[in-house]
Amino acid sequence: MDNKKIISILEIFINKIKDKKINWRLGGSLSMKIQGMNISQVQDIDITTNSQGFKKLKKVFSQDIISKYMFKFI
Repeated sequence: MDNKKIISILEIFINKIKDKKINWRLGGSLSMKIQGMNISQVQDIDITTNSQGFKKLKKVFSQDIISKYMFKFI
């Protein structure tokens, strides 16, 4: 996934949750890339939250859910 796609997806995500109180963090290869590690390819965007956050995310992104833990931002 190229940087433009990553930024576009993160903008969608942040704009949809900006008024919600959701604790979340980036994980996986994208988190490492943002921290400056030499990551050649980011395949997906891993977001970690707690159970309350997960319920809120499911509600906010109800139209974007592919499966229990996957959302589409295409």
